[in-house]
Amino acid sequence: MKATKTLLLVLLVLLSGALTAQAQLSLSLTPSTRAGEQGTTVIFSGTLRNTGSDEVFLNATNYNLNAAGLSLDDSPFFANAPVSLLGGQEWSGNLFNVAISPATALGTYSGNFGILGGVNSQAQDFLTQASFEVTVQSSPPPPPSNVSGSIFLTGHDPDFHAFADGGNASSAKAINKAAINFVMDPAFNPFVASGVSKFLFIESKGSVPGGHTNGVNGIIASGYGLGTNFDHHDFTTLNAALNGLGTTYSAIVVASDFGGILRQAELDILNARSSDIITFLNAGGGLYAMAESNTGSGLTPNGGQFGYLPFVTTTTPLNQTEVGVTVTPFGASLGLTNADVNGNFTHLIFTGTFGLQVVDHDVSGNILTLAGRGPVGPGGVGTTIPEPSTCMLLVAGLLPLFGVVARRKA
Repeated sequence: MKATKTLLLVLLVLLSGALTAQAQLSLSLTPSTRAGEQGTTVIFSGTLRNTGSDEVFLNATNYNLNAAGLSLDDSPFFANAPVSLLGGQEWSGNLFNVAISPATALGTYSGNFGILGGVNSQAQDFLTQASFEVTVQSSPPPPPSNVSGSIFLTGHDPDFHAFADGGNASSAKAINKAAINFVMDPAFNPFVASGVSKFLFIESKGSVPGGHTNGVNGIIASGYGLGTNFDHHDFTTLNAALNGLGTTYSAIVVASDFGGILRQAELDILNARSSDIITFLNAGGGLYAMAESNTGSGLTPNGGQFGYLPFVTTTTPLNQTEVGVTVTPFGASLGLTNADVNGNFTHLIFTGTFGLQVVDHDVSGNILTLAGRGPVGPGGVGTTIPEPSTCMLLVAGLLPLFGVVARRKA
């Protein structure tokens, strides 16, 4: 009888430990619903929280996803999650992936993902679980055969004048619209053609010196909605935003450093990510950059203007009023008129074309704006054809790069 009571007591203690472990671990997926195209893989991340005081070991997974064509891979959990969580600890990271076969039927599929473990490294008690959904979308159409980067560079600062005026707001808006339409033309930009409709606008969010304004307001005044047509990032979030080229963003728009408030911090990041930007352009992405001259309040004093396009090596700062500026036939083909490029100010001239075409020039014949399409190489546009595999990877959304650090659970 005594032995029986002892055995019952041991069982009750073990059961109590398992129930305590179960009650003190929570799992939340962020988000719990993912959408992916046929033939791709979606990634689920989440947070595990030990809300109790005892250590909980995370030993195994238990999941359910009964859907033809969907395959769940829990290796990210074993590669990333800690062996255990002490009381009050939490961990966030990639938990599992779901591969969508090309033949999977379109629709939304539900599943559950759970964690097993307990009071030691051998325990296999049920601890927690969360529900998730995968929405399968159709694959995008193939990219057009004429994939090439679209580039528009100007010495004007229409981000300032479209909002702060100072002369001719309507002309500044016309330049912004012509430039953005050019770099986001779906006939040449496969990301736009496949439904990636936002552009990435880059400008400081810091203080505004005299003679400058928040250039983002000029983009909004030109008819583009913040959060709808574009997102605004400064140096604090720019690196992460650039990882969305080709998936979240189909084009880059860079503010001016006199008129707008592009600062050295943003420019340095752009220059450091030059190879990624060029890869994006060579896969069909677009780029529109306004005057970078370090005039005005000198917001880019360390140089590197247009350094993310290393072939743009010859520009000269020159502040001048827009009088007698003339649109070329190529500029006219973009929808610009002479009235659109006069009445405000410009801040630099280009002393080379770099394989691009002249859009407008000042009364002395100096180049104010360049634009064009073609493969981007060290010597300019149209000088080096990128490897087809690189283009196809980015078009398919496999770039930007992400990685998982391998780690085996003890």
